Amino acid sequence: MRIHTGEKPFICNKCGISFTHNSNLNVHIKRHTEKQLHECNQCGIRFTQQYHLTLHIRTHTGERPFKCNQCDKKFTTFSSLKKHKQRYKKEQPYKCNYENCNYESIYLCKLTRHKETHIRKSLYKCDKCDYQCITASSLKRHKEQMHQN
Repeated sequence: MRIHTGEKPFICNKCGISFTHNSNLNVHIKRHTEKQLHECNQCGIRFTQQYHLTLHIRTHTGERPFKCNQCDKKFTTFSSLKKHKQRYKKEQPYKCNYENCNYESIYLCKLTRHKETHIRKSLYKCDKCDYQCITASSLKRHKEQMHQN
């Protein structure tokens, strides 16, 4: 849940960078303490783990070895493919519990953002029509799509 609140209680005592999870801090600390033996031959950046170098090299090569068998979209990591495949599941695990609302999502964070539309009053109002929303980015997108010049 810290990812949604922005809380980052785990702080590196060498450089001050903070993290949402202790495991991320531990990986980061290795950058200070371990020798970075795995070096990219294209840009020189170095990594403590071969796996991270492999992922980095894909940014240079454009390699995307993990292919979706439903839409042919390709990904650099298996975890990205797995996340993408959630879209094809018929059952959406996260459902809005507000009366007369049928919103469903495969992502908890999107359901949480959706529920704010029930809780908060519309803060942003279009000056050209009756459109209202709760985020400035939504209003900007609306204006660009609906009121271009």
